[in-house]
Amino acid sequence: MAIARARFLASIATAPYAQRPRPPGAPIPERSVISKYCGPLPEQVSKMRANECDILIAGGGLVGLSLGLALSGSGLRVRLVDQAPLDTGQQPADERHLALNEVSCRILTHLGVLPALGAAAAPIRAIHVSSAGEFGVTHWSAAENGRERFGVVVPARRLLQELRQAVLTRSDVELVAPASVQDVLASTDHVSAQIAAGAGDQSAVSARLLVIADGAESALRTAAGIGAERHDYQRSAICCALTPERDHQ
Repeated sequence: MAIARARFLASIATAPYAQRPRPPGAPIPERSVISKYCGPLPEQVSKMRANECDILIAGGGLVGLSLGLALSGSGLRVRLVDQAPLDTGQQPADERHLALNEVSCRILTHLGVLPALGAAAAPIRAIHVSSAGEFGVTHWSAAENGRERFGVVVPARRLLQELRQAVLTRSDVELVAPASVQDVLASTDHVSAQIAAGAGDQSAVSARLLVIADGAESALRTAAGIGAERHDYQRSAICCALTPERDHQ
């Protein structure tokens, strides 16, 4: 799983952006993609109430955390809701190791996350692709192509921890956990929802944009009528943690 730009394309539920009238001949202001869908930037609106935010992200996994971190400093107020507890010791262990391409590495470096992984990010210096019993084989060498590496392999658990720690240091990104986003209602200019934090504790929230990033089995995505294309490769895999005698290539 690589967190390239395409991975940031989570399911989005929002009302269309409403164009505002402007004087004849006035130039059209430049807007980012977020502003295009969300309307005016925060400095153009009145101070938001405690139950309001610009971007509400449902899901604090690799995609949700990366997006929240990338939005930090944009001037948008972000609220990120995740069902996993803040205490990483209470979270289920994820022993997957992820191969990140060089584009993902540059993004995570810009976010300040990849350097924090240190030696846990093992460089990919060679790639060998083959299938037992089938014709054909492919091999690439980074050195032969004038590269130091093709990317890195990182433990998913460590990457998730570093992303969470980075988000917790940002004052403009609020992480609410453990909690879930429920009862979403899209209006003409905003999305309203309930944040359930357990034990019957619920609070209303209003956002200009809802990003659904809570996994492949997302109930929010299904409720929003957003479909998903699935393909069964008819394969099984064993996931475990091993320590090799030599560096991972």
